Amino acid sequence: MKATGFFLGGVLVVLIGWPMIGMILEIYGFFLLFRGFFPVVIGFIRRVPILGSLLNLPGISGVRISYTLSCNTFCVITVTDLK
Repeated sequence: MKATGFFLGGVLVVLIGWPMIGMILEIYGFFLLFRGFFPVVIGFIRRVPILGSLLNLPGISGVRISYTLSCNTFCVITVTDLK
């Protein structure tokens, strides 16, 4: 409910006439709404021929995006031990 409130509140703030603040609220609400879907999207993109090869480059392949349901946070974990 918090994510929907931020997103719709951002739309309302944009309509009132404060576009920058409204867009920031909308972006935050968007990330809250779809945070569980981002790992699925990254997994799909890794299987696309050209985009997958870009995501498998040495600097980018060590980054894992995971969503933990227990703490309801969006975590980005960087793996530093690449061999």
